[in-house]
Amino acid sequence: ITEEESFTPEPTVTNQSAVLWETSGDGYFSDATLLNPEYFPGSEDVSNGNVTLTITALPSANCSNPATDQIDVTIHSVQTIYIPAGWSGFSSYIENENAIEDVFAPIADYLVTAQTISSIYWPEGGINTIGNFSNTNGYKVKMSEGQTITISGKYSTTSSIELTEGWNIIPILSSCYISQYDIVNQFGGTLLLMKEIGGNGIIWPDLNIYNLTAVAPGSAYLVAVSQNTTLFNIKFT
Repeated sequence: ITEEESFTPEPTVTNQSAVLWETSGDGYFSDATLLNPEYFPGSEDVSNGNVTLTITALPSANCSNPATDQIDVTIHSVQTIYIPAGWSGFSSYIENENAIEDVFAPIADYLVTAQTISSIYWPEGGINTIGNFSNTNGYKVKMSEGQTITISGKYSTTSSIELTEGWNIIPILSSCYISQYDIVNQFGGTLLLMKEIGGNGIIWPDLNIYNLTAVAPGSAYLVAVSQNTTLFNIKFT
């Protein structure tokens, strides 16, 4: 299921006098004494990406021992991202390693191209040198019309990004906006230029230009650095 959904188990139980459900996580049942209760995942369940639900059936008069069984429920986190028409930056804080064709399949009719610094996915031309989607990459995307896409998987555990000297496209691995101050401090003086893709926001320290006030979840940004650099603390929640 996804983090926005509940789950209803469907066990087969016979000769019981009563049943009781328990969870390994912090979610709750609509009624833990029902055979098919609705389970609502908690924040810990979502963060862990899974939860184990256990049912115990108490015996009727002709049975001697209770019976127990379990079901493991995988919970995918989701990020819904609006991609505008034209050029923009795209990234996700959700870990998903599916083929990039599958990730963009719901909006394939509107995707013109997706690019990294060195690779490209061009559906119309039948070209894909990107391979699989990675949330540790930022993408430069061109759309014929604005569309919304949902990425599902686990919350990213990555908290650092390696940049090479020159131009890079950085993803935003945060589920909230990161202020200009917080993002600039990560570069330790190596930042030459940071630019919004398809927009006018820019950070240019040498010219004292700082009109990109924050970076946004779901976006990606063109960045030039003076030397190889590691951004260590880029995961805000």
